[in-house]
Amino acid sequence: MNNPLMHENDILIAEDNLGSFFESLIKMHENTNIFYILKKLVSLTKKVLEEKTNREFVDIPVSEFLDQDIISHICSLLPNNKARGNYKVWFKKIIRAAFSAKEEVLKLNPKYCLLINIVTYFDYNPPEVKTKRIQADPIKDHPLVGDLINYLYEKNLRSQHHSKYGVRDFLKWLCSNVSPFTCIKPQEVDFKKINKSHLKIYKSFLEMQVIKQDIGIRHAVTTFNAVKRMFAFLKEKNHVMINPAKDLIIHEKVHVKKPVLITLKQMELYLEAVYLHSVNPLMDVALFSLYTCTGVRSISALGTKIKDFDPVNHILKVTLKGGDEHIQPLPSVVVIQIERYLQTRYFVSEVNYDEEPLWVNVKNRPVDRQCVIRKFHKYKRIAGINESIGAVHFLRHLFYSELINDGFKVEDIIGCTGVKSLHEVEPYIHCRRKDMFDKMLNNFNVIGLSKVVKSNEGP
Repeated sequence: MNNPLMHENDILIAEDNLGSFFESLIKMHENTNIFYILKKLVSLTKKVLEEKTNREFVDIPVSEFLDQDIISHICSLLPNNKARGNYKVWFKKIIRAAFSAKEEVLKLNPKYCLLINIVTYFDYNPPEVKTKRIQADPIKDHPLVGDLINYLYEKNLRSQHHSKYGVRDFLKWLCSNVSPFTCIKPQEVDFKKINKSHLKIYKSFLEMQVIKQDIGIRHAVTTFNAVKRMFAFLKEKNHVMINPAKDLIIHEKVHVKKPVLITLKQMELYLEAVYLHSVNPLMDVALFSLYTCTGVRSISALGTKIKDFDPVNHILKVTLKGGDEHIQPLPSVVVIQIERYLQTRYFVSEVNYDEEPLWVNVKNRPVDRQCVIRKFHKYKRIAGINESIGAVHFLRHLFYSELINDGFKVEDIIGCTGVKSLHEVEPYIHCRRKDMFDKMLNNFNVIGLSKVVKSNEGP
């Protein structure tokens, strides 16, 4: 008999009733280190099902074990200690063994995905994490830097380290290059005397360092954000009357190279990699289909809630970069994928269903942007795409470029995608070299043919 827990390809139901099903599993693993875990899971399952059905364990079919309420009840009774994770891992394998199907089919089975998500959700108990306290150096740091660090610690923010060294570097630069401050030490600087022109000069200095490749763009942005954070704190605590750094920003995209377009065949391989190699395939297929078919920004899609999705009218309400709301039309294929994904979602309470985030991971936690970026690079590597295409924002470039290459006018794109001007669309438009060459060659042939025709015409 095949091992229903460990076999990779064919996962078959061992017996027709739960008594013989679990008995066969225990016999197979009697001399293994999971024997105690299996016996504990069997005893809990027996207790829950016999109380639920008022029948003997041997008379209950395996199909009644695969129920949402039963799985949730068993998960709630598992021991809440360090071994809890092991119980959940093997409980999910038992559920997988109870389905008579191939592994590829299991990933697309809504009932299977729902039960696995229930087990995974109960497996997650996030501890209360408190940020580490960073101490300011009284010799090197300004006295107000210590107040800023204490303020960030009380807010449980993780930017204490960057704020400390970012403000220190700014004050050191200020006392070395700006004439009113060159005769004093960084610890003696009066922030009230720093104006917007000083910060603009420092911003230009950081950008020049990036152009010379002395520092990275991320380091420049982090350093300048620390200075902005310092002045925001000073304004809140009434140490300064105005915030001179309020409207200043270093754009990360200024020095970023445009991504190279890939072929549509490569994009098909990419979506196939998402479909075959994802831990949560229904969610990932729906999310990356949304990015590919609508060109919506990553952060705009992740900020949506279930109430923003309207499958009847094929629309999704998203928040654009400037904070404006936009009604995004959805293709039918995207609507179908999102509906299939929502069928497998496990909700703790039905009261706030509409307020739940639309995109959650297998642990029922909201998906963040860094998680999507990691997945994008993972599937890109699996699909064998070696071109420098950047991160998930590349899908926005691909969407706009394909619209232009298919003959859509820029005015139509501005009207239906939420962008406000031609200036916002231009950075995303790329021409494929082969398509551009074919169009130019076709135009040259037409021009040459017209000249020949005109020369052969009589007077």
